[in-house]
Amino acid sequence: MEDLLRELAVLLGTKNVFCYADDLMFVSLGELQLESAVRLIIDWGDRNGLRLNPKKCAIMRLRARKVSKDLTILPVHGIAYVDQYKYLGIIIDSSLTMDAQHKHLKQRVGHLTSNFYKMMASITGVKLRLEMWKVYVKPLIEYCVESYILLPSKLSRIETLYYQTIKQCLSIPKKHSKRRYYQGVWCHGPKNNC
Repeated sequence: MEDLLRELAVLLGTKNVFCYADDLMFVSLGELQLESAVRLIIDWGDRNGLRLNPKKCAIMRLRARKVSKDLTILPVHGIAYVDQYKYLGIIIDSSLTMDAQHKHLKQRVGHLTSNFYKMMASITGVKLRLEMWKVYVKPLIEYCVESYILLPSKLSRIETLYYQTIKQCLSIPKKHSKRRYYQGVWCHGPKNNC
């Protein structure tokens, strides 16, 4: 696969090609470059006995704001255009707002913390509750922190979720100040270790 990555880097530029194991994502600067990159991938697959599966691929136009879909765009080699795509567990939308990712993350974390709440009724030790939060909830939140750093205005949303889940897992009443429970559990935010 390294030879494919090198060829894509020559065509698109090194900073525009992203790969993790067998997951590939690239940024093109227009229809012609997109068509060339997809053709390059198909040719590489033919040489290596692999076929591109259009159902497992998508093309997403990045745009500065929400606009109506351009209906004149035809799929490239049967690959559909989408407004959002999940890549390595992170939902990316065409406006790069992180709204869909945040909604998904809130649902997953909410499901976990509500299940913990039932289980935590029998656990009285704060250290054990905090350890459970660190093992099950914290990794989910921190996995996507790097993508939120690209949008500093959205980082406060992930920080809020981070501290809300600590409060829920530790059964701290909503009326307690943030400062009081931060000090109580020795936490310093999603960018630092807790």
